[in-house]
Amino acid sequence: MEKNILVQNFETLLKIISAYFEKFLESDFIYDDESLKVIYSKTNEHERYKYFIENFYSSLKEYIYYTKDDIDIFTGKKESDFSEIELPIIPITRGLNKNEKDVSYHYELGKLSTKRNIHDFEFFSSLLKSKCDNCKVLIELNYMQENLNNDIEYYCAYKYLRYLLKN
Repeated sequence: MEKNILVQNFETLLKIISAYFEKFLESDFIYDDESLKVIYSKTNEHERYKYFIENFYSSLKEYIYYTKDDIDIFTGKKESDFSEIELPIIPITRGLNKNEKDVSYHYELGKLSTKRNIHDFEFFSSLLKSKCDNCKVLIELNYMQENLNNDIEYYCAYKYLRYLLKN
């Protein structure tokens, strides 16, 4: 099923999603038809748009897979896998050297994910800038600041920023 849906052109895909997977479109800030069309039209302009659309497709595939899986469990075509899940063994390490701590951006990204006023944005982005000097990250932060009033540009840059900080 998901293979047939994903081979459609983008506009047809959006119509199918709107008709059959409306909840998926509510799962992200800018997963509405018009915003997605604008972003899709810009995929050749910058990596942030290409990444956003790739992430959209990936999320859609995952959503369809789990929706189908839930339907199969509900209708009895498949049994739940929960009884087969083993609890992970978490190793406890003591006395971590303070110099070995990984840099985390979770707090700053969490604050930037909810668009704020310019002063809050400057504060939280400056915290992030103090931890990271990656040129692409700094460019995206500046781009986000310039586009605080444009949801499409802000959230495309935000998602790309998260991607850059993971890699």
